[in-house]
Amino acid sequence: MAMVIMVLTGIVGLVSLVCWIMVLIKMFGESVGKGIIGLICGLYALVWGWQNQPEKVSKNLMMAWTGAIVVSILLNIIANAIGASAAGS
Repeated sequence: MAMVIMVLTGIVGLVSLVCWIMVLIKMFGESVGKGIIGLICGLYALVWGWQNQPEKVSKNLMMAWTGAIVVSILLNIIANAIGASAAGS
């Protein structure tokens, strides 16, 4: 079970990485300064993407990125719970 969760976490992480890169491309297209800030701080890129989603970034991309972040958090919580229960037995 732990191996399945690790694989799913890796896949979700790759989806998140691809979405972040796609938003960074849009940010660098607007200005180099915003692109560098988005490169340094992923949260800024996420917020910028949501704020500019109607005209510069597609809503589907932002939904996928946000969903990947939420699923990643949930999978990490589950993995920690499994690890804690395995360590206790």
